[in-house]
Amino acid sequence: CQDIANKGARKSGLYFIKPQKAKQSFLVYCEIDSYGNGWTVLQRRLDGSEDFTKNWVQYKEGFGHLSPDDTTEFWLGNEKIHLITTQSTLPYTLRIELEDWSGKKSTADYAVFKVGSEEDKYRLTYAYFLGGEAGDAFDGYDFGDDPSDKSFTYHNGMQFSTYDNDNDKYDGNCAEQDGSGWWMNR
Repeated sequence: CQDIANKGARKSGLYFIKPQKAKQSFLVYCEIDSYGNGWTVLQRRLDGSEDFTKNWVQYKEGFGHLSPDDTTEFWLGNEKIHLITTQSTLPYTLRIELEDWSGKKSTADYAVFKVGSEEDKYRLTYAYFLGGEAGDAFDGYDFGDDPSDKSFTYHNGMQFSTYDNDNDKYDGNCAEQDGSGWWMNR
């Protein structure tokens, strides 16, 4: 979406993109901010109207519906995210935007964001947390009981998990328990 913004787009909406390794172009929602930055929206959660309890193939291909007015929930698809984040030597920044029920927004930015291939179970990697009011949720959580607690909850380097393809480090199945696919670790 940054390429689209660089070509003069100033309005957020639906655009077709074609990453270098993609066989064909596909539709994405591009968020164009007031500074002229283009962000490809990978996931939109608003009100729980889309069930995110999906299998491996559904997360690979994507699900939900993209809307021009950005009012629907979706997952772009792990294969598309992989193609976008590995197409260039230029680093990608992941921005997570959160909004609470009162409308307060906060962000968390991560440098050199990539999602690996399906052969590597769409492994999530990033170089470091850039900052943001939301804090670093990917860094893990220190429960205070043991210094190693954090290492059991960080997300960097984790493979993607779904209820039918469990790749987390937990004896159970986090995706099944939490009702969603993600780069789980606990």
